[in-house]
Amino acid sequence: MLKAAAPGKDGARVLLLGLSRLNTERLVAGKPIIVNAVEMVAMGFPAMTIALLGGETEDAIVEEIRSAGTEVIDLGWEKPDAG
Repeated sequence: MLKAAAPGKDGARVLLLGLSRLNTERLVAGKPIIVNAVEMVAMGFPAMTIALLGGETEDAIVEEIRSAGTEVIDLGWEKPDAG
């Protein structure tokens, strides 16, 4: 996975994550990609760890997170209407 930083139009740094086909196949297979806090700081961002997850649907991803025993505090997205 490509990881880079670039200046945004507003002057704030933008985190760029480039995923290859192999990366996306791994994500859909349930293998998350982690960007650790050390990498974030080295690129000039606040210390945080980012986990990229993939799945067929958002519901499937949430279920995978919960089945791993991770508490989901805030989904940060609204489920689209089925109709």
